[in-house]
Amino acid sequence: MDFSEQSKLASEAEALLRQLLEEALSLLKNFDTSTNDEFEETLRRREVILERFHALDRLMKCQQGDMSAKEWALLEDFRRSREDLIKKILETDSLVVALARDQLSVIKGDLATLVKGKNALHAYEGASLVRSRTLSDSA
Repeated sequence: MDFSEQSKLASEAEALLRQLLEEALSLLKNFDTSTNDEFEETLRRREVILERFHALDRLMKCQQGDMSAKEWALLEDFRRSREDLIKKILETDSLVVALARDQLSVIKGDLATLVKGKNALHAYEGASLVRSRTLSDSA
């Protein structure tokens, strides 16, 4: 594979990573408003993008032939760019995970409050029944 073909593959791979970053940013932006179906669709799209990226990456690694120093430098620039994009994607995904954990913590707190309220209501209702029985027994 000559350098122009390698360069084309590198450009395609970089475009896929940018698309993956856009998906990650969209997920972060729409975190609170996305439905479960939308979330699952986003994850499916990301999976397809990753599969295509990995296929291109494997092809690029297998097809590296004789290249000049300039061509190797350009390929290294692509690799650095790829690492930067992957780092941004991971940072964005980390924010989404942190938001999800925070939201889960809030939900757990709300559920605990509801359970306490329900227990208090049952205790109050139980005390009311005992009082009304006591009043009717004494009458």
